[in-house]
Amino acid sequence: MKGSGNISLFRIGLCITAGLYFKDWALILFLFLFLLSSHRKEAILFLVLCAFLLFVNAKRSDLIPLGIVESSKGSYCIVDKFFYKVIVFDETILPGDILYFETPYQRNETFSQIKKNILFKGSSYQKIATFSLRNIFHQKLQFMDPVSRSAINRLVYNTYSEESVSLELGYGLASYRFFRRLKRKNRILCLLFLLLFSLFFCFPIRYYLLLMDLIFERFTDSKAQKCGLKLILISLMNFDLLRNPSFLLPFLFDLYQIFDTEIGFKTYLVLLSSFLFGETNILNIFFYDLYSFLSIILFLFSVILLAIPSLEAVYLPLIKAFSFLNHFDLSLRGQISLWGLCLFVYLCKKISYKNELVRIGILAFVILLPIHRPFFHISCIDVGQGDAIAFVYPYTHSCILIDTGSPFNYYKLKTFLNKQGIYTIDKLIITHNDSDHNGNVDVLHEDFNVKELVLEGGDIDYHGLKLLYLDAGEFDNDNDNSLIYYLDINGISFLFTGDISSLVEKKLIKEYPQLDIDVLKASHHGSKTGSCEAFISKMLPKIAVLSTSGMYGHPHKEVLEILGRYRCDILSTAQSGDISFYISSLFSFVKTAKNEFVIIRS
Repeated sequence: MKGSGNISLFRIGLCITAGLYFKDWALILFLFLFLLSSHRKEAILFLVLCAFLLFVNAKRSDLIPLGIVESSKGSYCIVDKFFYKVIVFDETILPGDILYFETPYQRNETFSQIKKNILFKGSSYQKIATFSLRNIFHQKLQFMDPVSRSAINRLVYNTYSEESVSLELGYGLASYRFFRRLKRKNRILCLLFLLLFSLFFCFPIRYYLLLMDLIFERFTDSKAQKCGLKLILISLMNFDLLRNPSFLLPFLFDLYQIFDTEIGFKTYLVLLSSFLFGETNILNIFFYDLYSFLSIILFLFSVILLAIPSLEAVYLPLIKAFSFLNHFDLSLRGQISLWGLCLFVYLCKKISYKNELVRIGILAFVILLPIHRPFFHISCIDVGQGDAIAFVYPYTHSCILIDTGSPFNYYKLKTFLNKQGIYTIDKLIITHNDSDHNGNVDVLHEDFNVKELVLEGGDIDYHGLKLLYLDAGEFDNDNDNSLIYYLDINGISFLFTGDISSLVEKKLIKEYPQLDIDVLKASHHGSKTGSCEAFISKMLPKIAVLSTSGMYGHPHKEVLEILGRYRCDILSTAQSGDISFYISSLFSFVKTAKNEFVIIRS
């Protein structure tokens, strides 16, 4: 900002965002010391802003009394309040209804779905008016062909699904590109169209970035200072916004313009896709400009179609043609590591090719190298209400997988496997026939090379890894007939129990009295049907993993009390995300997606 002297708002904004995003006091202290070493005023301003933003986010409540219903979904509806969304349980409310909320309320973390948007749990309200055009468009959409409806939902209403390829129709990038191009030509016209679009359809949170640009351009010409101001304002609104791909991707695209770097934009896109999603469609990157242009055209056509549904006969073939183009997939899997990034920079300097195609080739080579995963690890994947456990050997592109989770959460399983660079599943073990355990068998066969499907019990030897099958007999229900496996590796023992009940647990005690457990994958997502006191008191696991979304009362209070009574540490995918146990001959540790880290043996 003009008049700010040598203070870099960009540097302060980056440090604030990093510290608050990870919510790590050690990181905040490190960043403070880093700033202090170069600029005392920046360090003091950083601390003051951090304290203020933490206070604001802790005390944040719903202060805006008005909202307009964006969409209805069965028993509840989403109310658009522009800076966040409110969820209201009412079947009678329709899109376009304007509601007045009589009392403010705090954000309820149970209903917070930051990856979709900021949601608050609804309180008392009254309907005061209706903007009928929103409801008219919504009704027209319901009578369209399912293919058209799906495309319009993604392009116009931003109801993306995480499995959408990020650089195609997903995450609302088409509309963002359109409004950014319009802003370059005419800022007033951009603002007018933005407000009209938000009134007629919805206000996706990525548009905050456009509004910030329109405001900050009046104060400074520096792209870096504008970006710093945006980061500070984003943190003030809610620093969890950067966990939302619909917001994060446009921001990262804008961020690229700030740095004077030799890395081309398409190379940057490969890096982003690898880091965020673990998968890159190389063909989409090569033809990015064409895909971008086509997606903007489809976005505009989608808006027109809602006003003139008779054009669907023309729209539908275009959408199908675009989808056909996307079927030409040259997939690059794997999440690049810090070591891989350093190697990429070194090779680019060493080879010194300026051609971007060569740089992308070098980057693809580095991503495919098996250097990013040097540890064997067992990961309980966060697939919501379900089980999926991967055994990944170092320096390979294959794994063993126990269970697949439900179809509703396939994108979580696929994203995890992609980030591990997995192309082959050597053995796919299905413990029993519940959809939250076997719901993705068919699609896994389509997306990965599944060598063997294991449906019956038996010992498994994989790269010297011995998974021992524990035979507890036959029972009269699928849950109790779950395949049970035991593993001891480098002195750390694991037990994987599927959905067995306390009846089977007690039989295991009798059949295998010498069984010793360090890590227990608790049965049935922490339901009170399993993890009985007789079993836990005998096995004395040090760590229990609960694979659950928190639905159906899981984990049950009694189970938590029993585990706590026997000093068993509890890790839940609902709280920690993916939970990975890294095993080596020197030391072993557990790390979660929320950056929890504990050494379990050294």
